[in-house]
Amino acid sequence: MANITVFNQTQAQTAKYWYERLIYTYGPETIASGVNPVFNIQRINKTTTPSWMAVLSRLAVSQSAQVALDFSFDGQSIHASAFQGFTDAAIAGVRTDRLFIPAVRNIAMQAVNSGAPVANFQLTFQAEMRKLSIAEKILRGIQLTPDEHAIAADVGVAPLVAKGTAPIPWEAQMDRTYRNRIIYEDVRLLHVDSSSTDQSFLTIQTQSSDEFLVLRELAIEGGAAVTVSVDRDDDSNYMGVNGAAFVQADDAPWDVFVPAMQYLTFHAQSATNLTGVPIRARVWHCTLSNILRVRFGLAGKGDVPDSVYEKALAGVA
Repeated sequence: MANITVFNQTQAQTAKYWYERLIYTYGPETIASGVNPVFNIQRINKTTTPSWMAVLSRLAVSQSAQVALDFSFDGQSIHASAFQGFTDAAIAGVRTDRLFIPAVRNIAMQAVNSGAPVANFQLTFQAEMRKLSIAEKILRGIQLTPDEHAIAADVGVAPLVAKGTAPIPWEAQMDRTYRNRIIYEDVRLLHVDSSSTDQSFLTIQTQSSDEFLVLRELAIEGGAAVTVSVDRDDDSNYMGVNGAAFVQADDAPWDVFVPAMQYLTFHAQSATNLTGVPIRARVWHCTLSNILRVRFGLAGKGDVPDSVYEKALAGVA
């Protein structure tokens, strides 16, 4: 169906705001015999000096005793084999399970079918884009730029990494620099009912230059017949997912993280008229801090105190 966003090189390089987490749907599809590519990103970063890391962090997949998943990332691999990767060992009901597959150069996933074609195969996954701090680069042995070397020396990052107190875990950074900036949570319980097959049904905007938005949750009822796409500022169809991603018995939403500086606009599409489609969305309204201005690329050296600028880039603030 139209407007389903594909995880690819262009999509990965569209990430802007330090940390972003999106969901992607592959299917429902008929999985042919043999190798079926899901995604294959050969260049995560635009330059040879990595500044972003892609992380495959959650997965929900149909159970099948003949379909296995094969991952490759930065010269590493988790290959499907006679005993490894088969999706009949996945959580039943196409519910999510955790992963941590990080890459700064390339990352790929494919479904390998050892038998006859499998119809109505569902695969949904969550991909994160993380802007690498200096501490994260030191931990992973990634080359620093001359400016980063200078900041690392000023802040004393390398000893902190060696000691084990840096980099600060991503979850802790989120709590320390996002949750205390929340003005309110905008929870929308929507009922899309239209004589159209393509309907823009919601736009949420910021109210001042100090405010930004974060899409945190999305859930669609209506199964594979409905897709929802989300525009973020100037990024049209930044996230587009099939309703088949939301098949959990408790209608649990996917936990996404899509920052926007101006607005988020939601669209629903279906092959037939959109009749009575329940959709739920949760959006944070937050105020910017100096740390976030630096992380988002909205403030440079001299725009905020030097100590804030250096610690934010170092990953110790």
